[in-house]
Amino acid sequence: MQRLLDASLAVLRVLRAEAAVVGQRDIVRRLKAARLSTEAAENLLRTLTESLGLAKEHLGLVTGVMHRCHLMSGDQIEDVHFYECADDAAAILQFTILLDSKPIDLEAEIWCGTRLVTRIPKRRRFSKK
Repeated sequence: MQRLLDASLAVLRVLRAEAAVVGQRDIVRRLKAARLSTEAAENLLRTLTESLGLAKEHLGLVTGVMHRCHLMSGDQIEDVHFYECADDAAAILQFTILLDSKPIDLEAEIWCGTRLVTRIPKRRRFSKK
């Protein structure tokens, strides 16, 4: 339930930030049309645009995206794991750690829905002496 509330709040923040950027762009446009100074308004627009980017980034972290990892031995799927990750890079890191924890040498395919994100080849393991 808390996760849904966090996601809802993050969506609202993005919507508010988008509205603020649109409103500020309109102010800058009107100032230019009136041939007035736009420096302060453009500085605020840059700040609001950065804030929107951060709000969108936070939304991605809160909602996450489901990735799945097929652990492969040749063409045979040995196991499948699912993780909700913020982005492809986080999924690759998560599944690489998983792959390294397995006692046998396996390859991996990482998928996000129907999109193949990447393949991770077998890793050479070194025996401890």
